[in-house]
Amino acid sequence: MKRLVVSALFSMIFYLSGVSHFKKEAMFLKIVPSYLPFNRAIVKYSGILELMIAVYVLLGKNRRAVRKIVQGFLWLVFPANIYAARKRMSYKDESSSVIQHVIRLPLQFVAIKLAKWL
Repeated sequence: MKRLVVSALFSMIFYLSGVSHFKKEAMFLKIVPSYLPFNRAIVKYSGILELMIAVYVLLGKNRRAVRKIVQGFLWLVFPANIYAARKRMSYKDESSSVIQHVIRLPLQFVAIKLAKWL
């Protein structure tokens, strides 16, 4: 039961986030560090990857590989979240509070730990 709930939650989150990469591209472009090349491609490909992860998590096949991919992806995007926190970037159009970022960063570690139940 725990695996089913965690899988459904992860699939939903990755799906919504993946779709957001295309619907709210400007927001995601802001959190890609400016020193990285090909910012737009990074946003689009990470969105595609998130959509693929959402599907694979739901399929429930090769769980070990999916678990490692999810955990790896969460570690990979962690620097973008740190960058957004340092720049106090908002995930919306208004200025973001430090509290939002202080909460988000530790939640990423929780998500990495929860992925063991995929």
